[in-house]
Amino acid sequence: MNTIGTTSTMECQENVWYPLPHSFTEHYHELKLFEKAVFFCNRRIVSTDENSEKLPIQFDPFLRKIRFNGISGYLNLGPLAVTIRPKFMEKENWIPRLSNALVLGGGTRRMVVLPGTMSSTWLNSRFIDPFARLYARSLLAALESHPLLAYQRIERTLPFVRGRVLWDKEYLKPPTRKHKVSCSFSGFLKDNEFIHLLRWASLEFHGMVRTRETRTALESVLERLPKTSCSDSFRFPLMRPLPPGMSLYKESFELAQELARARRRSASSSNSEKKICGVVAIMHACFEALVSHLYRRISPRIQMKTKAQSSWPFVRREGKGLGEDTRYVRPDDIILCSNGTEKPILVSDSKYVGRIASETQNRRHKLDAGNFYQVVCSCLSVGTRKGLIVQPLTEDVEANTPGFEKWCLMNGKDSGRDISIGVLRLDFRKLNSPDGIRSLENQLVDGIKQIRDDTTE
Repeated sequence: MNTIGTTSTMECQENVWYPLPHSFTEHYHELKLFEKAVFFCNRRIVSTDENSEKLPIQFDPFLRKIRFNGISGYLNLGPLAVTIRPKFMEKENWIPRLSNALVLGGGTRRMVVLPGTMSSTWLNSRFIDPFARLYARSLLAALESHPLLAYQRIERTLPFVRGRVLWDKEYLKPPTRKHKVSCSFSGFLKDNEFIHLLRWASLEFHGMVRTRETRTALESVLERLPKTSCSDSFRFPLMRPLPPGMSLYKESFELAQELARARRRSASSSNSEKKICGVVAIMHACFEALVSHLYRRISPRIQMKTKAQSSWPFVRREGKGLGEDTRYVRPDDIILCSNGTEKPILVSDSKYVGRIASETQNRRHKLDAGNFYQVVCSCLSVGTRKGLIVQPLTEDVEANTPGFEKWCLMNGKDSGRDISIGVLRLDFRKLNSPDGIRSLENQLVDGIKQIRDDTTE
């Protein structure tokens, strides 16, 4: 932890209490600004009527300590700039691993960009790499699917009438140009302001990132984008929405806009480091999306189909005067047979829980009965007897902690419902290695095999 000017910086880990730096806790004005920033950020991420134990940012004004739950990223909380490390990643080289995890399971819908936006401190932080990788990944996927064409109104002088005649300009034309008509019409333009913004953002990210993989991805983006003249970020129409049919570019366009806003504020304000701003990833949503992505990748290997976030009927209401009504379960992932019957084989649920910090906190951050209720209900609704809970392997567990555990329903065989539930802990320590993604895939395949081979239908 250090102090740069009047802004303190610190790196924290999820679910761990940290004392605030003395540089601003001794000043009443700085402390009040910090409290306001915490309240504002909590209201932006979740509703303020949430229980205090469920808020993403917990601040103890008496002990002057702070803790972050379920979020990772970068935040400017007034006089304090914080980089938040996920609870399941060790302190060394966690930025590249988180970058890969966010690229696989991230997305702007699973992130929160605070309205104050990124500051110059954020632009110089290590945490910019994950969002640069996410920007490059989403933009490459969009460019491979559809070119970015802007449908705009164009005014030209043509030898024929196209669209609407501009009579005010027609009367003012010199006699030498009477053979041409001033027209206004709509058309698609390849060289548009959206291309200028995306190309500028790619060059900016390329100059700031630190990892070779991120630079390579951004270079691929620059090769695919049309060549344009260098544009000034202050001229970009930041509030103009994307053209219809260009929703594939939404993620990359939003990140490019935030980068342009950050450049504007850092250049126009000397106190930009003290603004309330930041970009954070909602880790439980990113983890669920990451596991679903891994299921899609391994489906050809296990010769089965996967389906994510599908609804299955669970209970139905019937009775006089009440009418019919149905309640549904929505498991994160379902493994289906690929022989045409699409019979459910396995129900999977992703839980971003695990041990961390003190024993008191461990009781609130581990698998409880409610997690198993959900899997059992999903198994009963879908019609299978096998379930799998996928959670991250946190760094504070014992060395002999198994990567897979088996749980069985009590009295299940007596009732004819012998449901088996496996618990798989994904190890992310090798995620930034060349075979890191393959390692996660192998862990998931092994977990599926163990729970499938455990019982027979």
